[in-house]
Amino acid sequence: MLKRFREKWRSWEDAILGIDDQQGDYLIALEKRLDRLETEVAGLKAQPREEVVWENGAENKG
Repeated sequence: MLKRFREKWRSWEDAILGIDDQQGDYLIALEKRLDRLETEVAGLKAQPREEVVWENGAENKG
């Protein structure tokens, strides 16, 4: 009887373990943000550079 109870409890324990993992959730969100930023930077690098005119009239040819 005790063995069956422990087996049943273990399945509940496994289900509950990952519910309140704030650090893990933060790291997953951070990884998603990093992936998005890397994709955006790669897209910007692939675009041809254009001449930029700053507000003070200076030109930056990149």
